[in-house]
Amino acid sequence: MAAKIIVARRRNYLKDKTRINTIQDAIPDFDTYETGVFGFANKYSATYKMTDVDFSSISEVDQEDFFMTYSDILNSFDSKASYKITLFNRNMSYKKTDFIQLSTDLNDGYDHLRYEYNQMRRKNQAASHGYIQEKYLTVTTIKGKYELAEQYFERMDTDMNRRLVRLGSGVSRFDLRGRMEILYDLYRCGTEKYYDPNIDRMLKKKRSYKDYICPSYLRFHNFDFDIGKKYGRVLFIKDWGRSLKVETIDQLMGLKTNMMISIDIIPLSPEDTRSFLYDSEDNAESNVYRWGQKRNKNNIFMEPPLTMKRDRNIVATLSEDINTRNQKMFLSNVTIVILAESEEKLEEYTESLIETGYECGCQIEPLGFQQRQGLSTVLPYGPRFIENLRDVTTENMAVMMPFNSVSLNHPTGIPYGVQEETRQELLIDRRLLMNGNEWVIGPSGVGKSFRVKLTTFLESLITNGDTIFVDPHGEYSSLTQALGGTVIHLGGKSGDTINALDMCQGYGDGADIKKKTELLVSLFHAILDNEFIKIYESIMVRCATKLLFNYENNNYSGYAPTLVDLYNEIIKQDEPEAKRLALLLEPYVTGSLGCFSGYTNVNMYSRITCFDLSSLDELLWDAGMTVVMDAIKNRLVINQNNNIPTFIKIDEVGRFLDDVYLARLFESFYSEVRKYGGYITGIVQNANKLLKNERAINMLSNSEIVVMLRQSSMDTMALKDVYGLSKTQIDRLLSAENGCGIIKVGSKMINFDGRIEEGYLYNLADTRPVHEYNT
Repeated sequence: MAAKIIVARRRNYLKDKTRINTIQDAIPDFDTYETGVFGFANKYSATYKMTDVDFSSISEVDQEDFFMTYSDILNSFDSKASYKITLFNRNMSYKKTDFIQLSTDLNDGYDHLRYEYNQMRRKNQAASHGYIQEKYLTVTTIKGKYELAEQYFERMDTDMNRRLVRLGSGVSRFDLRGRMEILYDLYRCGTEKYYDPNIDRMLKKKRSYKDYICPSYLRFHNFDFDIGKKYGRVLFIKDWGRSLKVETIDQLMGLKTNMMISIDIIPLSPEDTRSFLYDSEDNAESNVYRWGQKRNKNNIFMEPPLTMKRDRNIVATLSEDINTRNQKMFLSNVTIVILAESEEKLEEYTESLIETGYECGCQIEPLGFQQRQGLSTVLPYGPRFIENLRDVTTENMAVMMPFNSVSLNHPTGIPYGVQEETRQELLIDRRLLMNGNEWVIGPSGVGKSFRVKLTTFLESLITNGDTIFVDPHGEYSSLTQALGGTVIHLGGKSGDTINALDMCQGYGDGADIKKKTELLVSLFHAILDNEFIKIYESIMVRCATKLLFNYENNNYSGYAPTLVDLYNEIIKQDEPEAKRLALLLEPYVTGSLGCFSGYTNVNMYSRITCFDLSSLDELLWDAGMTVVMDAIKNRLVINQNNNIPTFIKIDEVGRFLDDVYLARLFESFYSEVRKYGGYITGIVQNANKLLKNERAINMLSNSEIVVMLRQSSMDTMALKDVYGLSKTQIDRLLSAENGCGIIKVGSKMINFDGRIEEGYLYNLADTRPVHEYNT
């Protein structure tokens, strides 16, 4: 039906050599440029890496919107260019994804933990079957010379990102090294770790780029080929229609082997589309007319056969789609290459691929007698080397959805487990996100504290950051001691003291005294509640300012004043209200608040610090938290000056929200942490209660990471309202095993499995006493 248009649109088709004498002859001829552009006579192509988007997990309504947006993007493609979307199951070669192993011979008592970390990373990578799926967009255009093509691709960089951002995706162009590496990884599959990115060295020796990527052995047969030590086959999708499932490409890529799928997309111009419709209508009507003429001569009058009626209906539907439903016309073909370790495995993969295609509504067949041309077509060179194009509308084209899931692989990140669907490691570096704030949500017993402890250990092992726990129940003391940190026991008979008036230089961004007096007002307001009247505030600010002024003018040297000093200064004041204020403060300063009224007698600068509040008097909890947050702020300022990140973990955040005053103080603290190089983790059990608080919702909206473990039905519905969870995601939260759930990173929602095998790391994150961790 599209024969004339196909012939007319040969601009991205290249006739391959018909005879090959060497392995290099099987590789297409092209010019290379440092910018990553390949030149084929007057045709030029560039390849971009595409950011994946999690299409499968979003709600049905969102999927429909996503599909329509993707269709609009296809409609915007330049009819003077051709496009190739490629998906590649690529080996996780050492140079790309292998981690830097931690030294296990430091003899500091923790070598066994570093060994356990190395083992965990290896197991995580093995669980992913050794593959990582990448997606590319290759654009081919016809230009008179390279300089014009480069200008075109520079514009394309901006245009494609502007379009794809609507889907939450984007592109980045490969340079020559990156693009050659893709070809190397397919042609020389299994030897990826030997890839040498120093292409300049090859060019200086005036060697052909083909020497750089060609396999050690390559032989083509009628329906398969041998490449290196592997066996391969090129297939193509022969036919697909409106019944095709949108998950087709995702399911086809599910084979656990090296494979590549390429979707060639050739947009037709309005003139070509009109010509195509005219030819299609003319052919359909001519067939009916000729059929009727033959039978009329024999005086046979009957309806045209069903096949001709069907062709008429197809043309009529197509005309309506284009003229009234914003559909455009494309020429397309889908080619697939699979590699296997043996001929038996190759046949097994082929059968599986054909069966999957049948289930999804398309017919897949091996490419007969064109294996060499098919291999060159499926690889992201740009041009096609086979001509089996078919006509499709925007809707038919969009159903070949290349997006399926999201992977996170920050090179400097820590493992958050593995993605449930692909089993690929989730490596997240909070320092690389817009903000590193994090929430961990889940009821007791689903692995919430285990998750936080494991993350803490990994952060302390891999980064140079400090960690601070705010621990209402003494749950993190064992981990802190096991890592050689300091546990500060507040309240009870511990004798640990934090000076509430400690103040480092820069504490208040140039207004140190003002900020500290505001903190003291908050502290005594929390203690005295309704008894703290306005005149008490004036007296206290006056006295505190005097003490702190002297400390500041001495350049913060010596000991900072204490609450006892402030109490004594208040007594000296003449107002009778001052005497009354001192009387009210006396039992706290000299008694129950003693852990905050003397000089600091604990190590406040240990790399791992835990504020254990489990023994603190319940009536003083709000006041204690006020002092603890102020102490953390001092630490933040000092660490910022030393370029050290600070990871703050606060358990039972819900307790902050029960009191209006403390909730306001915590929200202010939460919003300030980032500017001091801090990364806060809020740990909470009850999502439903949390999301009824406006301040909590504000803090959640300002958090890049939200770890949602198994939830109750009520809590799941609350999270659904906030994040628009799909039915699949709701089911996931309701049925997740301990340590598993959904993690939100930025706008991405990922099903994850955060479980680890038992061992030293497991014990460290478990709730057993510290003596069980010692070797």
